Amino acid sequence: MKLNHQEWMNPIAIVATLIFACLIFAAPAVYAQSVTLGPAGYMRFSDQLNRVTFLYPASWTFSLDQPFYLPLSTTGQSEAAPRGTLRGFVFSKSMLGVATWPGTAFVGLEVGYDTRELASENDCRAFAMTEDNHDGKTAQVTLHDLTFWHATAGSAGLGHGIGEDVYTTYTGSGANGLCLRFDLAIQYVNLDGEQRLHPITPSQTAHMHAVLLKVLNSVRMVNPHP
Repeated sequence: MKLNHQEWMNPIAIVATLIFACLIFAAPAVYAQSVTLGPAGYMRFSDQLNRVTFLYPASWTFSLDQPFYLPLSTTGQSEAAPRGTLRGFVFSKSMLGVATWPGTAFVGLEVGYDTRELASENDCRAFAMTEDNHDGKTAQVTLHDLTFWHATAGSAGLGHGIGEDVYTTYTGSGANGLCLRFDLAIQYVNLDGEQRLHPITPSQTAHMHAVLLKVLNSVRMVNPHP
């Protein structure tokens, strides 16, 4: 099921959302999460099981299903990819000021969130790496008192392409440690000549990265594990 801002204003959709929420909380612990109204212009995703929240634009959509043709390298079906427990995707297939294909090669923006129990910070750093990692390297970045390991990835095929920035952060300690992973992605058309004929400009790309990073920068730990 997908939830977006417009649907919250529809009484029938509100009832459907309440039923969806009841099903989530009645399901196994993997679904102990919710989407609620946040500050003006934003929705709040809450992962009660792992005590994590973050915000995303109200015009975006939350889904438990892959929203684009190319899956994120962190949540794809490849056996080589280090796998976690998927918590969900937030995404948009439009962006103010940027024409979608065929106006430009732009298809959409996406953030995937998954988790994995790991025994050390080094294991969590490695969790940022995927088979599509560009250079085999990670770098540390601190956002709102959370330290993340950052790696880049990307792939293309069958006329589609994806550019990814993968971030992981470690909570807890020892065997009870939990690694949170956020995959920030730009989806685009990769047909012959399309990026030349209908390019996404550097300034548009920079703005897309800023929007995605704003989601990551809103990540908060609620009563984090000691």
